Amino acid sequence: STGANAIPKSTSGNNISSSPKFVPLAKGKGSPIKKDNTPVKTTGKKTPVILPKNIGKTSLMPKTPPNRSASPLKPRPTDNSLINKFVEDFVNSEREYLSDITMIQKIYVMSLKANAQQLIPEEAIQSIFQNIEELIALHKQLIENFDQSQSISAECIGSGFLSLADSWDVYTTYFKMHNSSLETLNHFRQKNKAFANFLNECKSIKACKSLDIQDFLQKPIQRVIAYPSVLEHLIQHCKIRTSEYITVYRALTMMENLSKKLQITKTTTQNQKRLEEIQLQLQKQYPKIKILGTHG
Repeated sequence: STGANAIPKSTSGNNISSSPKFVPLAKGKGSPIKKDNTPVKTTGKKTPVILPKNIGKTSLMPKTPPNRSASPLKPRPTDNSLINKFVEDFVNSEREYLSDITMIQKIYVMSLKANAQQLIPEEAIQSIFQNIEELIALHKQLIENFDQSQSISAECIGSGFLSLADSWDVYTTYFKMHNSSLETLNHFRQKNKAFANFLNECKSIKACKSLDIQDFLQKPIQRVIAYPSVLEHLIQHCKIRTSEYITVYRALTMMENLSKKLQITKTTTQNQKRLEEIQLQLQKQYPKIKILGTHG
């Protein structure tokens, strides 16, 4: 996404750590070659494979995270200023995101609830803004975790995510109800002129940055699905078999699993919506037919 609270882009180069060097084979011969590029005569016996001496010392290294190939990780840059800048930009964008969702609560939700004319029913307010308060509480705590750290680093970011492992599921609820939220919003915007005027007035407020409420309601979805990319970038700058690497790897795995779960939730919700629409059409066309085993 674009804007001040967009996830910072990777600033690293494309250098890949070199692979172990093996004795090359003569082209088309299937046998080793000498330094003068002439094939070595073989006796037909299989040449034993010589393993690296440290092959038995890598058992503590975490396995390759899901959805990635086992290619070598990019080495940490000699100048850490680039990765430090990336971490700093990410934390600042997190603060900006928290400001945005807090603004939704203060300008839209609280104003609608305090309005004496009650522009829309309480149930509609709940349907549109769902569990936005839970998202605010989650990200306030995440920022506090960052601020309590002596220095912001890749390990600090990973630890911040892991410390809230039991809280990220609030996004599942948000994903599940998002389509319903937009339907309710658009219904009352079209049917209720006073509500539509209220939304336009809010849009003109400086804190809203001329963005429509629908743009703000989309931000949590855009934000949470971008976290794996952030952690993916960070882990490529961590030294393997260090606490920093393991912490970021665990956070990455956790957020990837959350993204998979959210995608399943989204697909299930969409399928359920299509099924309900089909049922409604069939009931209108064939009112005497029981649909999908309904009883009466």
